[in-house]
Amino acid sequence: MLTSVELGGDLRQQALAVLAPMIGLPVEKVRISKRGALIVDLGAPKRMQTYVRGEWRIGIFNSAWRLGAGGRVLVGSGDDWRRAAEAMQDLLIPPLSTFEIDESLLDSNFYFENLRLQIFPLYTGPDDRFDAWTVWMPSEQQLRVGPGPRLRIDGEMDHSAASAG
Repeated sequence: MLTSVELGGDLRQQALAVLAPMIGLPVEKVRISKRGALIVDLGAPKRMQTYVRGEWRIGIFNSAWRLGAGGRVLVGSGDDWRRAAEAMQDLLIPPLSTFEIDESLLDSNFYFENLRLQIFPLYTGPDDRFDAWTVWMPSEQQLRVGPGPRLRIDGEMDHSAASAG
């Protein structure tokens, strides 16, 4: 696994460098959709045209995910959305302490002190509509991971992890 400490020149390390400013930011809001998507807002609230989100937002729409602590699973993407939302309602999530991205840009882990958010991409095909996960940055750009070993920023930069090293 690559971690935020191992910053360098290849594509995966560039992704880690882009995401590094999220470390230490408080979790402002967590939301689970009826379809099991997870949205985590970090940092100060940022007013958009029709809603408020965190400075940084992690969105997991096309991947399975699981939140655990102390060797046990608290909630996962396959849970009934009402039960999942209820489980998250009283959960105090500490600031992001670190993260890691698998060398192939597939599985990823975000650590919030004793909590671990695991992301397991499901789709590896060529259709760009099925990102494994996305991060909205304060600049309003999006870092889009997947499908498969791909990384894009706002859809303009399209790189394959296979060609990155």
